[in-house]
Amino acid sequence: MKQTNFGVRGLIAKPLAVSLSVFLAFLPFAVIPTTVVYATPLPTPAVVSISLPSTTVVGNVVNFAVTTTANDDVGTSTKLRLSFPGITSLEYQYGSSWISLPLPFMGTASALADGTKNFRATFSAPGTFTFSAEYDDASTSTLIASNSASITVHTYVPASMNISAVESPVWVGHTANFDIVTSANDDLGTSTQATLSLTLPGATGLEYKYGSSWISLPLPFTSTASTITDDTKNFRATFSAPGTFTLDVDYDYTTPATIATDTASIDVVAHTPPVITVLGANPLNLALNSIFTDPGATAVDALGSDISSNIVASGTVDTSVASTYTVNYDVVDSDGLAATTTTRTVNVVINTPPTITLTGGSSVSVEQGSAPTYTDPGYAASDVEDGDLTGSVSVSGTVDMNTIGHYTLTYSVTDSGSLTATTTRDVEVTAPVVTSTGGGGGGGGGGAPADPLFVATPISGPTTGGEVLGATITPEGETVGGEVLGAECNIFLTSYLRLGDTGADVYKLQFYLNFYENMNVAYTGVFDAQTFTAVKSFQSKYYNDIILPWVNAGYKAFAPTGFVYITTRNKINSMFCSGATPPLPELIPATN
Repeated sequence: MKQTNFGVRGLIAKPLAVSLSVFLAFLPFAVIPTTVVYATPLPTPAVVSISLPSTTVVGNVVNFAVTTTANDDVGTSTKLRLSFPGITSLEYQYGSSWISLPLPFMGTASALADGTKNFRATFSAPGTFTFSAEYDDASTSTLIASNSASITVHTYVPASMNISAVESPVWVGHTANFDIVTSANDDLGTSTQATLSLTLPGATGLEYKYGSSWISLPLPFTSTASTITDDTKNFRATFSAPGTFTLDVDYDYTTPATIATDTASIDVVAHTPPVITVLGANPLNLALNSIFTDPGATAVDALGSDISSNIVASGTVDTSVASTYTVNYDVVDSDGLAATTTTRTVNVVINTPPTITLTGGSSVSVEQGSAPTYTDPGYAASDVEDGDLTGSVSVSGTVDMNTIGHYTLTYSVTDSGSLTATTTRDVEVTAPVVTSTGGGGGGGGGGAPADPLFVATPISGPTTGGEVLGATITPEGETVGGEVLGAECNIFLTSYLRLGDTGADVYKLQFYLNFYENMNVAYTGVFDAQTFTAVKSFQSKYYNDIILPWVNAGYKAFAPTGFVYITTRNKINSMFCSGATPPLPELIPATN
């Protein structure tokens, strides 16, 4: 059989088939003819790999290797191509020497073989860069094998140091523990060395934990130079007097140059007993046969730490027997110093009902419209067992400040023994006090009010001829109201009016209500609650002319408003001077 070499790339071996049927024909027994086929495996191509660190620092030299496994491509003439963006230099190790290579690099043709080639490169800027290596057929430039790897380049990060886990505050004479943590960062694995320096004025002792032992150190302290590593060093200091003390730590390169500095404060306090605070009422009054639940107490030691969970309460309270009992509270701090015993007095008494006291008495009066809502003068409630119960009082009943009458408010409270106290207050809403002396009829020019506070503006527009009857002379000498015989008149009210309005039209309105409607409204020039109530009465009196037009316009729930609006003003003007009053305008229909 002819032997074929399959190790050269490009030669393809054809399967060999040998027929054995001719030999089987001579065998003394019957055999089914068989054909045996021998298959030759396909060639295994070359493989290239790159050994490259994942990260480095700007300016550092990075060593990497390119390893080739030729497999069935062994002996093929190839060229090595290297591409490495971001590097500023590339070198190849030849024997013990380093040879500078151009970038990118293309090697000369050589026979492909198993082996590892060493390179080194440097970077001048941070970033992530991808390195590729490939072998090309030297004659055809056909790619034979390739691979790539990435590296992240970052700006140099120096070592760092900080003070951690500082125990503060501490008692005088006790140790204050603290740690000094160093991080090597980009100094890790280098030969760079550093020293640690500590100062702590006021401390009487400094120790360093070495293994399981504590070693005394001088103050101030500077360590010997050592290689920078990631480490946590444990220290402790003692103090003989109270105060606030500052720990200063310097971490320095031996070059010398400072790596980092840090400071921390340690508070040292005098060792005084803990303080206990009783919670809840003291004395605490309980009804006979009630249940006693201790409100408890809190405790704080001299360091400000809450040690309430260490409190021991002693003493019994028998609520089935009326008497005075004492509950004691004690606590000891972590150093064995005890607090002064604090006590609570518990009085078990026969239950008495609570009492309610009304500020301002059981009867009060308020003026109609003096405020939008009623303000209660106040109340207080208490009993012997529960103390102040004011916050538990419930008040029922309402007061309508716009309607004259008597209203009842009921005050109730129930104590812990289920005893209830109830009291009431009578609130009278009275008509506003009228200060005007007013009067006079609306007929043939009766007398007009003569309130000295009455300041108004004369009737709008000029009047010609005639004699003014029933008029009022203001302090300024002007004539307001009255009837001018033989004269023409103009529109009386020119504005819409509501609560709080002031001015001449308010004076005119008050004059009209008194002089023509025989009401007793004070002349104030302010549309107040008294004027508001008088307008509502006027609107009710002339319902058909003032309210009904709104109902007909679709405002089904319309009622006297107390405000002078379209229909109210029109009614007053038409009654005062019908000849100068235009017809009632058409109202905008309701949309409901």
